[in-house]
Amino acid sequence: MGNKYRADIANYSSIAETRDIYLMGGYFFGEGRDIRFKPTAKLRLGFGEGGSTSLDLGANWMLWEKFWLGGMYRTDKTVAILTQLMVIKNTTIGYVLELPLGSDIGRQLQTHEIRIAFEYDFFNRNTMKPSFF
Repeated sequence: MGNKYRADIANYSSIAETRDIYLMGGYFFGEGRDIRFKPTAKLRLGFGEGGSTSLDLGANWMLWEKFWLGGMYRTDKTVAILTQLMVIKNTTIGYVLELPLGSDIGRQLQTHEIRIAFEYDFFNRNTMKPSFF
């Protein structure tokens, strides 16, 4: 399916037709320990006009099943520092600071993200496992 537009609309761009495919993976080390390690990777393949490819490599540590601390590097010259805290059971608050590297420093602003997540099982299933991705 393509976009429908009138031919007389000014400033139409086909960049809106870009499609991305994501491949993600990671592994959680240290089952049953106070400090656990989770390396991750995410590959984004962009197709169409303006599409690009990037790779994110991350390293995260979970401390006492309550606090996350980690970092990420993206091949488009970006780094991020992240943290997340479980406030009460199934409720977390997180913060991410993303910074540009190289010649973009000073020309591109950093990104700040605040995240509040509520993860509840309204059906009281005993088979639910915590999500770490």
